[in-house]
Amino acid sequence: MVLYYVIIGLIFLTIFIVSLLFPEFVKNLMKYIIKREFFIPIGIAEIILGLGILYFRHRTKLKIFILIIGLFLFIDGVMYLISGERVRKSYSRFLEEGDRIFRFYFLFIGIIGLGLILAGFY
Repeated sequence: MVLYYVIIGLIFLTIFIVSLLFPEFVKNLMKYIIKREFFIPIGIAEIILGLGILYFRHRTKLKIFILIIGLFLFIDGVMYLISGERVRKSYSRFLEEGDRIFRFYFLFIGIIGLGLILAGFY
């Protein structure tokens, strides 16, 4: 069992559940992040999560899934650090699109969380 994957998966599932139960809270949080340009700490956190996921990939049977998720988190974190203006624009556009895309995005986060939990046990 890889406890790191289970913990990160539970965090992702918690984000998914909070976004379903309190969508306005999550939208207000995202607006706050845009207003304060709080992208560097988020980028650093995503880089750390991605590297941690990649570090433990040899201890699971879902190596391809873990490799893809780890690389995407790492690259996403680097993009947060490099181009904060583009991230701000994409956050703004994401909030303007409506609830359907918002829920789809967080459903994707929930599926990744479930996958990480499964990877933690296999």
